[in-house]
Amino acid sequence: MRLVVKTGSMVETESQRGFIYLIPKMALFHSKTLSNSQLQQLWHNAIDPAAPILPAIVSYDVTLYNLSLPNNRPELLKEAFQWLAGSAAGSQFDKKSLMMVTSLPKHMVVTHPANVKDPLWRARIKGSTLIGHESGAMPITSVKLEEINKFVQQ
Repeated sequence: MRLVVKTGSMVETESQRGFIYLIPKMALFHSKTLSNSQLQQLWHNAIDPAAPILPAIVSYDVTLYNLSLPNNRPELLKEAFQWLAGSAAGSQFDKKSLMMVTSLPKHMVVTHPANVKDPLWRARIKGSTLIGHESGAMPITSVKLEEINKFVQQ
C-alpha cells in the first residue's frame, strides 16, 4: 500500500527548508488513530524482510509512504489503513512527535536521489531549478511546531 503526497522539497521556502524531510520522520511515529505502541508494532511488522521497501521516500516533487505488508498477515491491514487514513487527513504534530525524530532509525526515511551531493548528480542538475532544494536536508534553524503544522495543512 502506498500513500503519495505530491509535494517535495521544491515547495519549501528558505524558512521551511528541511520540512519535507522532517515531516515523514514525524509521521512515522505520530498518529491520531493509533496508540504509540500500536504504531511501533505496525512498523516492526510492516516491513517484509523478504521484500523490504522503505517506509518513506522523499524527493524534489513527491513524498511516498510505503507499507509493504508481509503475506499471510491480514491482521496488519486494519492498523495500516488506520495509519494511512490518519496521515492522509493531515496530521497535527506535537512536541513529542518532534522529539521522536531524533530516535528514528535513519533507514526509515530515505531520499531520492540517494546522494544529492554526488558530483555526477550535481553536474546533471547544474543550472536547473533543483539547485538548493535538497530533499534530505534537515532544518538549519530551530523548528517551530506551528510552522510545521501550517506547512502540513498547505
